[in-house]
Amino acid sequence: MRILLTGGTGFLGTAIIRHFMLQQNRSEYEITIVSSGRTKPAAQISEKVKIMQLDLTRATSVQAFDGLHFDAVLHLATTSTLGPKFSEVDRLREINLIDSTVLRIVKIVGANHLIWASSGAVYGKISNHRQTKEFSSLTINDLYNERSYRIGKIQSEYHAAKFSELSDVKLDILRLFTFSGIDLPLGVHFALGNFIRDVFDKKSINISGTGLARRSYLDQNDFAEIIRRLLQAPPKQPRVLNVGSAEELSLKSVANIVQDVCFDEFGQKPELFIHNKFDDKDNYYVPDIELLQETLPGLNFKKLYATVKEMITCSKITFLY
Repeated sequence: MRILLTGGTGFLGTAIIRHFMLQQNRSEYEITIVSSGRTKPAAQISEKVKIMQLDLTRATSVQAFDGLHFDAVLHLATTSTLGPKFSEVDRLREINLIDSTVLRIVKIVGANHLIWASSGAVYGKISNHRQTKEFSSLTINDLYNERSYRIGKIQSEYHAAKFSELSDVKLDILRLFTFSGIDLPLGVHFALGNFIRDVFDKKSINISGTGLARRSYLDQNDFAEIIRRLLQAPPKQPRVLNVGSAEELSLKSVANIVQDVCFDEFGQKPELFIHNKFDDKDNYYVPDIELLQETLPGLNFKKLYATVKEMITCSKITFLY
């Protein structure tokens, strides 16, 4: 199976490469990564993986694919890790530019399966996981106060769905939630990564809000296995799947897990400071994954404690205690 992977040098893309190359049947996969060069590989890329360095915001990038064929395209490229460095307008513009280029590439390379990364952000403000049923209406109540990222991802899903309808390419749209894993960037805008970076830099953990915001964390390797299984069984009709973990945790509980791992591994527990600078008790980001579990029965998700232990003890980071 020849796979074209955008965003392959990022956090989730690196996990996919590692997972696929460790499979006993790894010889069945040939993976080509499209990298903008703006992000460096989160881990060493396998010598069996090809890298094409292209700027997907430029329409002319499609010319590099003339004469190439891929069975599946996995589109993970995102602006996510740049976070607040983008203005709202620039973020929306970049999502649209990248999506348009990728869809043209899918057509040129003759792929018959497209896996398209969207986001749980399309649901807007969530108060409980039942609001994230994949068939829920995505209602926009106040356009001027909407995040551009949400609007961009709704547009993105529409573009992919219409493309699939007109081209007969099999389509999986994945609404991604929160992730964990050894390649998670530390010190950007991911809470778990910030907690671990706090421990390394300050020997304490800091929560700016109340600690009551709730998340669930899917290990990046579990995500890679989901991708592998989806590639083995493309859908007959386009489908939308929430991808995340159902293990609901407050940010305070996540910080406590980091404390527990530090104590178990190093005999010292970093202090936790909750600053209460803003009220985030209604900040909820946990998916309903019933459809994912029905689609891929037998999925097993790693508990966050085990992932945090890997993140803290992995060889590329030296603990300061």
